[in-house]
Amino acid sequence: MPGKLITELVPLEQLQQVQDQFAMAMGLAAILVDYRGKPVTSASGFTDFCSSMRADDKRRADCMSCDAHGGLQGAMRAGPHIYLCHAGLVDFSIPLLVGEDYLGAMMCGQVRLPTDETHSLPTVAVYGPTTLSDDLRRQRDAVPVMSISRVRAAADTLNALMKGLISSATSAGEASPTPLRAEVRPVPPRSSRIETSSRRLDVVALRRAFNDDDLPRAVAIVRQQLDRLFKPEDGPQQKRIGRDLLHESADGIWAIAQELDADAAAEVSRRINQERSRSRTHVTRYEAEEHLLGLLFCMHASLEHSQGRRARTLNDLINHIERNPVAFLTLQQAAEFMNLSQHHLSRTFKAQTGRTFIDYVTSKRIARAKYLLLYSDQPVLRIAADLRFRPANYFSRSFKAYIGLTPSEFRRGHTETPESVEDSA
Repeated sequence: MPGKLITELVPLEQLQQVQDQFAMAMGLAAILVDYRGKPVTSASGFTDFCSSMRADDKRRADCMSCDAHGGLQGAMRAGPHIYLCHAGLVDFSIPLLVGEDYLGAMMCGQVRLPTDETHSLPTVAVYGPTTLSDDLRRQRDAVPVMSISRVRAAADTLNALMKGLISSATSAGEASPTPLRAEVRPVPPRSSRIETSSRRLDVVALRRAFNDDDLPRAVAIVRQQLDRLFKPEDGPQQKRIGRDLLHESADGIWAIAQELDADAAAEVSRRINQERSRSRTHVTRYEAEEHLLGLLFCMHASLEHSQGRRARTLNDLINHIERNPVAFLTLQQAAEFMNLSQHHLSRTFKAQTGRTFIDYVTSKRIARAKYLLLYSDQPVLRIAADLRFRPANYFSRSFKAYIGLTPSEFRRGHTETPESVEDSA
């Protein structure tokens, strides 16, 4: 995540003053937050409804998550993002960007649209439908009304204002021998910022994989990202990384889900917030991969469900195997899923993949076993049982046939120097 804070460029007092004046002039609520949705400034012009919502710990966490996601969307667009918050009010985010560094966002809004005004604003679904008490419902009904054209004008105005403020601050910092952030912790050196940028999730490639309905490619993109995070270029292998790096990748997946399907975005958001409710500061490779691939799989399943009933393709079968390598252990099971004869499926599968069905499924099970042996502490017998290798000595024989070592030998020899999970399977 970002190496800088906005207050390293612009004094907090100046940010608060700009925010207060804008909120008063436009009749909007405003608050500056960091990339996690955590407030940096004091709230300006908040409605009674939103003040009451944030007075409750759980509802405040929902609001912060909503702000975090809204700000991220603005950062991805490099400009204003107007949306409906999880409580149904119109908000917009103004991302604060210096080069590729995302420092936080100015969040504004807390208004309703006129009842006769149609719109197609995206919705941030943090925990699904928000249940409100009668008092909260009355407070929401009293929230000011503003046309979408005025909201857009306000967003454009604030965007230009914040860009000018940041531009002036960075220019002054470069020209002055005593820059604004001189007494705050220094910005990481340029080489460090480039390295951080190169280790970000390739959202464009991941979106393209989902557009092509190619789940194995999407999984490979996430695993490559984790390889970069846990073994930086020219750096030592790391056993743990900070959760902020995991959050950045998760937010990229959530952004794609929001573009593709509202139900998928809601489920991804729920899982993200569940993970963020934990108190850990660092995560292992196993924890990181389980979380990110879990987001991918739930998003793909939701998209598949939204397509309704249709003729299944070979791609559907391959994607199901990617989500669960023990879903189809026999050609007969796969043929029934595809509503094809075993002979026809066998020929079609090999023509498209270059491998027999059984060899392909076994290689996916072995790849999962490698991953669990490398990054988890699950016993070998448990791994064999979960991957449906029965009896247990069949797992050892199959693993050695693919990898050249027994599972126990592989774990002992690779614990200190893990290799790519897909290299030899």
